[in-house]
Amino acid sequence: MTIQMNLKTAFKAVLLVLFLISNSNDLFSQMGINGSFIVSGTNRDLNTRTKLTADASSGATSLTVTNSSLNSAYFPGNLATGDLILIIQMQGASISNSNSATYGAITNYNSAGLYEFRCVSSVPNSTTIDVSVPLTNDYSASGHTQIIRVPRYTSFNLPSGNSVRPAAWDGNVGGVTVIEVLNNATINGTITASGRGFRGGAFENNTQAASSNITIWRSTDDRDGGNKGEGIAGFETEYDAIGGRFGRGAPANGGGGGNSHNAGGGGGANAGDINLWNGLGNPDNSGSNWWRAWNLEGGSFSTNTSSGGGRGGYTYGRSNQNAITVAPGNSSWSGNDRLNVGGYGGRPLDYSTGRIFMGGGGGAGDGNNSAASGGADGGGLILIICYGNITGNGVIVSDGETAANTSAAHNDAPGGGGAGGTIVLSASGSIANTLVLKADGGNGGNQLITNSESEGPGGGGSGGYIAISGGSPIRSTNAGVNGTTSSSALTEFIPNGATAGAPGIQNASINTATIIGSAIADAGDDLDFCETVPLEASISPNSFGTWNILSGVGGSFSDIHDPNAVFTGDSFTSYLVEWVVFNNLCEYSYDSVILNPICQPLTAQLLNISADFEDDEVIIQWSTASEENMLAYSVERQTNDKQWIEIARVENIPNAYTLNNYLVKDVNPQIGENNYRLKMIENDQSYKYSKTVSVSRLNSKNKYIAYPVPVGNTLSINGVFKSGTVVSLYDLQGKLLETLSPSGNENVHIDFSRLNTGVYLLKITRNEELLQAQTIFRE
Repeated sequence: MTIQMNLKTAFKAVLLVLFLISNSNDLFSQMGINGSFIVSGTNRDLNTRTKLTADASSGATSLTVTNSSLNSAYFPGNLATGDLILIIQMQGASISNSNSATYGAITNYNSAGLYEFRCVSSVPNSTTIDVSVPLTNDYSASGHTQIIRVPRYTSFNLPSGNSVRPAAWDGNVGGVTVIEVLNNATINGTITASGRGFRGGAFENNTQAASSNITIWRSTDDRDGGNKGEGIAGFETEYDAIGGRFGRGAPANGGGGGNSHNAGGGGGANAGDINLWNGLGNPDNSGSNWWRAWNLEGGSFSTNTSSGGGRGGYTYGRSNQNAITVAPGNSSWSGNDRLNVGGYGGRPLDYSTGRIFMGGGGGAGDGNNSAASGGADGGGLILIICYGNITGNGVIVSDGETAANTSAAHNDAPGGGGAGGTIVLSASGSIANTLVLKADGGNGGNQLITNSESEGPGGGGSGGYIAISGGSPIRSTNAGVNGTTSSSALTEFIPNGATAGAPGIQNASINTATIIGSAIADAGDDLDFCETVPLEASISPNSFGTWNILSGVGGSFSDIHDPNAVFTGDSFTSYLVEWVVFNNLCEYSYDSVILNPICQPLTAQLLNISADFEDDEVIIQWSTASEENMLAYSVERQTNDKQWIEIARVENIPNAYTLNNYLVKDVNPQIGENNYRLKMIENDQSYKYSKTVSVSRLNSKNKYIAYPVPVGNTLSINGVFKSGTVVSLYDLQGKLLETLSPSGNENVHIDFSRLNTGVYLLKITRNEELLQAQTIFRE
């Protein structure tokens, strides 16, 4: 039984390959639709984008957007059926608005970071995109969900000296480069999304009096602190709705703004251990006795570790004291006493659920003398799906930006660094070890003052996230370092309270199937039914199935999209039903099952039925008892196009109450699987079908042997080629590459030296009847 099932599966695979040939325009025309592409020039943006303007729920097949055309110079026309889009929600997380250190804690990711690819089924108007597979996730317009058109290349080549870069994130769209490559991608140039992610807190130039003691974590008053950096919880508008955009609290992965008077901004964050965050960053102990200065904050702060972004430095100090012995906050520092109220570092994000994010923006330094700087922008997102190999020695980089230093008189605070972004490479083949993948955090800004006044430098941004499907390319998600001050009062301790960010995650893995899914249809085994029967199909991730009735009338499904739907049919009718599975890349496959009625009463009792292969013939045997009122038995065989034909008709043996044995030979079975059933007919013409029995001819003596596989320069085919035999070779687009008409017992040879590496289909027919189909791989 196990062998028969494996052969049955193999034969269905052969049928599917043949189906691909005959339906190549349906299945393969969209993958690689944009052809082979060579990048020429710098900073080429290969994607177009629009935003979602109405919420889209799980199960929806229609998206309402700003503009559905999604056209540019890199696409042949407007978005159309068969094109590929990426749907990704950039923001929308909920955070705590407590005016304490817990401000900005993520209470619910909601749909932030969720994404999925979908094939376009139609574009009915200028603001609607319909997709072929229902959405898996819920997406909200307020969460700034963007829809990105994905170029579908047959091959991709980025020569040295050329580069690709997405449009910068503007709060609605941007920040993401995503491409699909059917064959191989060669990257010798640069793909960059550095600084294209979430935005840093904007420069502001208003503060409280120098003698103030502002300890708030969020505020609507710009005098209380600098602007917070952007992250998955939103930006200025969203922050204002929950207590304000200013102050040192870190909103999700955005860095906090430095508090008044002139504290430094915190660094943004991306990936990291969510359980190791405290917002205070990682103190730099490289200088002599710096550990003593750090420990003046309390306890052993010099050994503090935190995931996420680094903290911003202390507030304004006016006098020259010894920072190794005089603690921050001591009144002897004068000015604002070097208070420890720098912007907190952004929080790391949780990638364990398969979400992806951009790097968070750094918080702004607090200013009032037009010398401060805003926070730096985080790195964006680079996502490459390749069904071949990714080769080359180029660079794929999504660093966070380094915050600008102070300007003019330099008597204000700079901002925090942006977090490293995200790089995801998913290849069905290999990923070259010579590639360089980099998503480092940006550095905090420096205070470049030349007198004894001091303000807080910016905190460093955290490293980003890199996930690949295999290989060992060079990878880094290093932390951004803190800024420093050049104040003559702090030569003994130049970090002045600013800390570094933490490294990100550089060795994550990604499975292609988790991103795009596979179109794999398995309808299960043939079933008997009386009036109803539960079906037993399966469905692959990121796909959508539909039941169809190919033959038989009067049948219905409880849910045509449920793989385990209940089928209801006429108990006198045999049905052939098909399970068709679409995935989100416009691919589909199908499988069918036979549903045989067994509940109608017949006087004959069928004891057994079998089919066995013997001497290139199939022997069908069955035994019956109680044949009163029986007329005849029709032996039927299923054809390759799923129809049943009668191959023999046997009158019943006129011994009504005895055990009777029957035998029929099929002298011309099909190559591959052969399915047989009995149609048992009574005198009044009522009938009933037996169960289906199967036997395979795949291993018969007439099978042709193709070798070697994989093939190098020559493929040889051995076998007996009778008159009318044709050997044909196709590519996967259905293009006929070679046709031969051999005869006799000979070896046939096909020259592969002129063909590219890849997959081909060998097809052998005789008088237009399929004898054998086989996929051939060329190394």
